[in-house]
Order: sequence, then C-alpha cells, then structure tokens
Amino acid sequence: MLFLSSPLAEAQSDLSWESQEEPEYPNFIDWAKIREFTLFDYQYDWMENSAMVAWLQYWLGIEPMDGIYGPRTHIQHRQITMQEGRYITTYDFVIQDRDFGPNVERWRSSVSAAIARYGGPQSDVPRFLQVMKCESGGLPDAYNETSGASGLMQHLQVYWDNRARVALGYEGASPFDPEANINTSAWLIYRATGGGWQHWVCQ
Repeated sequence: MLFLSSPLAEAQSDLSWESQEEPEYPNFIDWAKIREFTLFDYQYDWMENSAMVAWLQYWLGIEPMDGIYGPRTHIQHRQITMQEGRYITTYDFVIQDRDFGPNVERWRSSVSAAIARYGGPQSDVPRFLQVMKCESGGLPDAYNETSGASGLMQHLQVYWDNRARVALGYEGASPFDPEANINTSAWLIYRATGGGWQHWVCQ
C-alpha cells in the first residue's frame, strides 16, 4: 500500500527535524575570557556573598574560598588589577585602633600631626598606621629591591621627587626621612589630585 505525504505533512516533518537539532556550542572553554570578566568586568558589591566572588577568589588564589567580597578579597583584587594596569571600585573599611607594635607606634604622633596638617580626620590614624605596618613594619630604611619602593610607606622613586616637592616643604628630601615620608603620604591621601588610599594595596 502506497502512502503519499502531503506538502503540509512534509513541512511539519522538516520542522520537527529542525527542532531536534542540537544548538551549536563552542567546543572549548575560553578561560581567558572568563578570567577577564571575573577579574575586571564584573562589578562586585561590598560584602557580596556569591558564586561570582568564589570564582574571583579562585583566580586570586585565595584559600579558603568563602565567596565573600570582604577586606581580604578586596585587597588581593586591587593588587592584581594594579599590577595589570586596570582599575576597580575601591571600598573603604574601618581599621580598629590597637597597638601596632613599637616600630610603628613610635610614629603615631607624627602621623596624627600629618593627617591634621593635610585635612584628614583623626579617625584615620589607625588605618595610616596599619598601612605603615603592612608596607614597611615601621622601619624608615625599608627598601624593596624588586620595585625600589622606599621608606615607611614604600614610595616609588619615580614618583617620590615630585610628590615630596608638592607636599609643602619636602623638596629634595629622601624617602628614608620618616617625617618627609609620613607627610608626603598624608598629602597623597588628602590633597593630591587622584589621591587617596588606593595608592596602597597593602592595608
């Protein structure tokens, strides 16, 4: 017995066949694009708790990965973006005041005076001391042989001369001069165009 199919049946048959075709997917995972998006394109909220943050922590090598965009992850995120010449939103967070150790505490009064001189709040003293502790351990002769960063808050020589000159009274000063370094750092935070805490990843 011969069955003749109608044009409508043939069209329906073709449509059914097309609907069963698998969509085309790339046959590889472009990890470079995933890394680019995770590190530089996605906008993270402060204290965000998400799978995206866990991916970010994976790329940053942070262990354990808790999926929370807090100070630990933010600092590491800023570090890698600065190294690659990229920029991300900088979030401020409060540093609790405490004893930062004798090498740092000996500069507390100088830090307080420098912050006041350049118009910053005294509530920033703990944060300033924390950056100093992280950057140099409070040692005025600290020197990074790899980058050339020098002094208490590790200024790079390529920027130091101009910063010290503009910071009212420290032209020609050495970055290893603790008073010049503290005051120039305060100027950079509170007075410089494009200044702020983002100049220090180590916090």
